[in-house]
Amino acid sequence: MNIKQSHLTPQSRLRNAAPPGSKATAPEPKQEVSDAVELRFNEKGPDVKLGFWQKVAAGTMAGIAGFTALAPQANAAPIDNLVTDAISQTDGLEVMVLPTGTARVDILRKTEARYSPGRTANNERDVPYSNVGVHLGRGIFHDANGNLSLVPTLAAGWEDGVSDFTRVELDIPGYDEVVTRFGETVHHKESSYTRNVYVNAPDGDMEVHRKGKMTEYEVLPNGIQFRGQEGLEWRITESGNTLNVDGPGNDDYTLNYSSTGIDVVGRRRSNTISTSPTQVQVRGSGSDISVNRSGPEGTVTTVETSGIFNDYTIIRNGDNSFRVEGPFGDTSLRVNPSDFMQKQEINYTELVRLIEEAEPGYAERHPLVMGLLEYATANPGLVGEDEAGNDAFLDISKTVATGGGAVQSGVALIRGAEALTLAENAMALGANAAAAQAAAQAAAAGGNLAQAAALGAEAQNLAGQARALGGEAARIGDSAMSTAKVARVMTGVAGALEIVDGVGDIHAGASSKSVVEGAVVVTESLRERLSLELTGRQQEQMMEDYSKVMQILEGLQRNANKQIRIGGMKIGCGGLMLISALAGGGIIPPIIGAVGMVCTAGTAVYEHWDQLEAFFTGDEVQPDPTLRDVLPGQLREVDLFKVD
Repeated sequence: MNIKQSHLTPQSRLRNAAPPGSKATAPEPKQEVSDAVELRFNEKGPDVKLGFWQKVAAGTMAGIAGFTALAPQANAAPIDNLVTDAISQTDGLEVMVLPTGTARVDILRKTEARYSPGRTANNERDVPYSNVGVHLGRGIFHDANGNLSLVPTLAAGWEDGVSDFTRVELDIPGYDEVVTRFGETVHHKESSYTRNVYVNAPDGDMEVHRKGKMTEYEVLPNGIQFRGQEGLEWRITESGNTLNVDGPGNDDYTLNYSSTGIDVVGRRRSNTISTSPTQVQVRGSGSDISVNRSGPEGTVTTVETSGIFNDYTIIRNGDNSFRVEGPFGDTSLRVNPSDFMQKQEINYTELVRLIEEAEPGYAERHPLVMGLLEYATANPGLVGEDEAGNDAFLDISKTVATGGGAVQSGVALIRGAEALTLAENAMALGANAAAAQAAAQAAAAGGNLAQAAALGAEAQNLAGQARALGGEAARIGDSAMSTAKVARVMTGVAGALEIVDGVGDIHAGASSKSVVEGAVVVTESLRERLSLELTGRQQEQMMEDYSKVMQILEGLQRNANKQIRIGGMKIGCGGLMLISALAGGGIIPPIIGAVGMVCTAGTAVYEHWDQLEAFFTGDEVQPDPTLRDVLPGQLREVDLFKVD
């Protein structure tokens, strides 16, 4: 299903429109430098060389195509062209979201190595499909995980994918994904700290940004090629109703389209796909697939794949949602959900109103800032609206536990030293008692009974004192051991809390970094488009805004990286304290715990260094950078987003 929806705001619609007076220009030819894989093609275009069976298949399909051209075409599926520079019946490369369970035929499937305990050899498995990717035309879909596949229902004209949207929310058991459009960019949020940002370039190409790295779809006069992080990965060229997929080495395929089906012919795979308005069947390599459409206006699609636990039922509810019944639970897909749309519309409208009240004409003079603020309405952290900070209860608990562990450890050491001193005194008295007893025995042997009696009494007295001191030493020693046990428990609790705090910091830092990286891509895209639209003083103002915004975003990136580092340090320090608590007696564990406590104190100093430095120097603490810094002065302390 290809849902047509208008964009969220007038700003969005403006950014998606072509610049006034602009003319479409052909992309400059791409020059190859080095390829990461061996692709068997010429730079100037494809030199199609088919094997014997490929020629037979191609000839057969050509004959069928010629025959069916003379037959009635009432039930023929539409055949779109691949997105190319020369001929294009589509809107260009489009980010598309497929419902879970949509039938696919692998063309170039990614694999990954998996390590199994006890095995020396690596196990390879197929990389899972992603619901999000780029539709290249003719049902060819390249998903976010790198899998290139043919979606037969798309090729048959069923339009199962969602490509015209402002926002799509995927509710999948175990995790959720969100795809949101901002101007010329589409943000696929795989998790709170991982996102793919798709950017439509002015020359018709498409860039994909992920964690600071870029890949690119390059449109050719007769096809498309994909350049990954290590070089060129594949190329697809089009000749009439034939597509040639040139992959690594000999992993090449020919796809022959007709009005009734598609043949996929390759060295590793061969599939025959038959299509009709209500049914698609896939036979050949891999699993057999049968897709049937039923229900009012084809709202129910059943996908039956050979084998167990492979069947799906995709139910379309109007134009705004899908529900998918699968073998491992149900999933859902919501298009332009009303709660988000209303919230962002109100937020952005209110933001524009506040800005125009503070400085009339600001929006017109600062289009780059306004475009980025629309992105900020969905990511309030850019203007400092969601600074949750560390949980106060967690901080207090961690401080109490760490301090308590240190105090208890100190008390245990003092009492232990006291017990050792008493024990040493008891041992000395015992030695004196033994000496007196020996002297008494010697005096008695010499017949000096009076002296022997006196020495014996002294020996008994010394022995009594020794026993008393020994008992006191034992009691204090037991108390020291009990205190040490309490210290171990509190140190372990402090270590566990420090680890939890560190994990939270890493999560928050990675999430902030992902949001900021998306903002950087949005800003660069806006700058590139506005550079073509604006002239004179308007362009100068735009570049001034660009410089200010990029400085702010760089500061936010540094803060996010610092928070991630602090999180890692907290986990390491907490781990030392936890190890000391679990290791038991001996000298080494307390030393490890002490190192962990010192490490924790050092991390706290690093985390709050700006505040400490300001305290000692008497300067004011400089606030963290936010996009508020480029707004009119009256708005820098105002709550900008009021809708929860």
